[in-house]
Amino acid sequence: MQVATVDVSVLLAHIRVTPLHVVEAVAIATALYWKPVLCLQRSVCTVALMRSLGIRADLVIGYRTRPFVSHAWVTVDNRVVNDSPAYARRLRTLLVA
Repeated sequence: MQVATVDVSVLLAHIRVTPLHVVEAVAIATALYWKPVLCLQRSVCTVALMRSLGIRADLVIGYRTRPFVSHAWVTVDNRVVNDSPAYARRLRTLLVA
């Protein structure tokens, strides 16, 4: 039995991939993954995929000291795209990469 392969670049050449497409694709992949996926893992994958598609995305890590909370999210044009914008308002920014 022979398995057909598809060149994804040919498919992507005909559509305009938006940040929302990438966020939804990562959400589906993480839902199907057998282990829990944390915010940092999800955000790093989202940024890497967006950058590979030419979307200028930033990984942001924020924190609060009391009680300690940390979280990671993705921004495009300074807008949170893969999580609630409340994190950006309520947490101090530790890193933008």
